[in-house]
Amino acid sequence: MKPIFEGRIVTGGFALALAILLVVTGLSFHNTRRLTEAREWVGHSYLVIVKLEKILTRLDDVESGNRGYILTGQEAYLEPFTAANANLDQDFKELKLITADNPSQQGRAAQLESKAATRRSIAAEGTRRRRDVGFEAAQQWILLGTGKREMDQIRSLIAEMEVAEQELLQQRVVEAKAETTKTIITFSAGLALSFALLLVVFYLLKRQIAERRLAEQTLIGQKRELAVSEQALSEQTSLLRLVLKSIGDGVVVSDENGKFLVFNPAAERILQAGPTDEGVDQWTQAYGIYLPDKLTPHPPQELPLARAIRGEPVDAAELFMRHAKAPHGRWLTVTATPIRNEAGVSRGGVAVFSDITERKRFEQGLQEKTVQLGNANAQLEATNSELEAFTYSVSHDLRAPLRHLAGYSQMLKKNSGSKLDESGSRYLEVILEAAERMGDLIDNLLAFSRLGRADMRKITVDPNQLLQTVIADLEDETRGRKIRWSIGELPGVKADPALLQMVFTNLLSNALKFTRNRRQSEIEVGCSGNNGELVVFVRDNGAGFDMKYADKLFGVFQRLHRADEFEGTGIGLANVRRIILRHGGKTWAESRDGEGATFYFSLPVTEEKVLV
Repeated sequence: MKPIFEGRIVTGGFALALAILLVVTGLSFHNTRRLTEAREWVGHSYLVIVKLEKILTRLDDVESGNRGYILTGQEAYLEPFTAANANLDQDFKELKLITADNPSQQGRAAQLESKAATRRSIAAEGTRRRRDVGFEAAQQWILLGTGKREMDQIRSLIAEMEVAEQELLQQRVVEAKAETTKTIITFSAGLALSFALLLVVFYLLKRQIAERRLAEQTLIGQKRELAVSEQALSEQTSLLRLVLKSIGDGVVVSDENGKFLVFNPAAERILQAGPTDEGVDQWTQAYGIYLPDKLTPHPPQELPLARAIRGEPVDAAELFMRHAKAPHGRWLTVTATPIRNEAGVSRGGVAVFSDITERKRFEQGLQEKTVQLGNANAQLEATNSELEAFTYSVSHDLRAPLRHLAGYSQMLKKNSGSKLDESGSRYLEVILEAAERMGDLIDNLLAFSRLGRADMRKITVDPNQLLQTVIADLEDETRGRKIRWSIGELPGVKADPALLQMVFTNLLSNALKFTRNRRQSEIEVGCSGNNGELVVFVRDNGAGFDMKYADKLFGVFQRLHRADEFEGTGIGLANVRRIILRHGGKTWAESRDGEGATFYFSLPVTEEKVLV
């Protein structure tokens, strides 16, 4: 009864192996499909970013061509202006098409197209005035500043879309890597388990054959049991052939002399060749096997199956194959294990291999995309540096004529003020106030420009001490006012202490300014933890704002209230956003008009000892 019992074990083992292989095949197909989808989404995100950069470049061409023509009057400057206008409509059609899967990006794309149309019409009007009326009319049109404001909003909107795509891109790259890891684990686990089951089956089969031969010589009277054993062996052999035929990976078995004993259909399909009668020394030439450099023929005796025949196991070796029936070449991963008899003597080897060509192509494509992304980021950083330098230069050059304007106006007021009528005196006061305000704007603009170039000294700081320092510094603004402060406990963060103090100064000054018309000002500072980030908020019961203008809050010179209601230049919140972005955080705000406002920013949390 022992052979029958073992036969049932083998049959059960084959059935289990077949079930496992079917499950592994299904999981592998599912993971491969998801991996392909992830790769396509990564490419899609790159396409959106490239299209946004192209639109920004064309709009820059429109602006530079328009300004060049207005300044010089030469038609040659209109060539980039005309070319960019001719292509922008098609660019926006393509942008809408490739963002059709993302409703939020579709909305931003529609807004961007509207802003671009406005900027193009402004540029066209400037060109018309230069051509039809003259340089002075065109210059007055430019000095209105509508074109610059539209371009600032366009750049902000494009930056917002690129940030959204970058976040999607990072998420999709992570998903692609996760799917790659999952696919490799599934393949490896399936191959290892299948290989182990096959070894067990081969071992049991060999032992059963030996026992049957012994039974034929010594137990002539057990012919019926022998017939049953032979029937079981036939069933098991058929099942083995079925399993080998169903396996998606190549499986080959060789004896100790290099003669192939098993060569399943998947092996012939992957290798594009059947078993050869040549010895081990000819396998490299027969199947066109190369080292991973794809140029050096693989040493025959170092092939995984040849090493397994010598008794050396090989795990997941990568080879390259190229021959007449596979001229473009294929990448293979091979696992080989020796076959040993009961005495532990090697009697051959088993090799299981898979075609990983598509995986290698995907990995290469992912590396190329990563390099391209790095280059794009470097170009963007260079462009930002150039814009900061331009801002600093323009602001610095405006100081001299502004000093002349203010100085001569003061001299006029001092020497001839008594000779002016009421209107003239009022005009002169308006000029002086405008010059003073312009000076403040230039100072703030220069500070904003220097902020982008300043070196950061990030240490672990205590925000609570910084808050107390800022509140003490704001004593002049709080003197004589009824203010209720609610300051929560904030954990330590990695930050530049001077820059973080500037953030608190701007936000608390903002809260004090917009609550001064309240009988009692209520200002609250608190925080919450979220996924390793510290989210800090500053809440007040002041004038508030309409949320439909929230996207303008953190822009340079953006104001949501009239200057006669609340003073300011519109630089403070722009500085807050720039500082927090340099620290790797985010800024946003919530409000209702007339019901106060809450400003938020996030910073990474640290558990290190707090220093100040």
